[in-house]
Amino acid sequence: MKAFAITCIIFTCLIAIIIINFIYINNTADTLKELTEAILPYSDDLNMRIEELDSFWKKNLIKIELSVNHSIINNISASIESIKSYSQSGEKALLSREIILLKEGILELRRLERIKVSNIF
Repeated sequence: MKAFAITCIIFTCLIAIIIINFIYINNTADTLKELTEAILPYSDDLNMRIEELDSFWKKNLIKIELSVNHSIINNISASIESIKSYSQSGEKALLSREIILLKEGILELRRLERIKVSNIF
């Protein structure tokens, strides 16, 4: 009976960790989406907004790497670096395209972290 009780406690802790991770990744994705939508290619504060996005991403990257597929992380990181590069070079069309790709990467980040009962069991 002790083994069953310990197993139930461990299982409950595991479910709690999964839920906390889900909440964290979704909150991070929401913030990334807001920061990305604030980047307008023809705005005066473009570089400031890009730096804000980049610093937020780098600050949360270590925690995100614990649970998210590295190909998704690499795509988002590459998009952010491309956005910085296109902003500095003045390539507005390429900047707009890369912002769209970053938004798709953020959607992919969120899609992969959905909680489904089939994923747990």
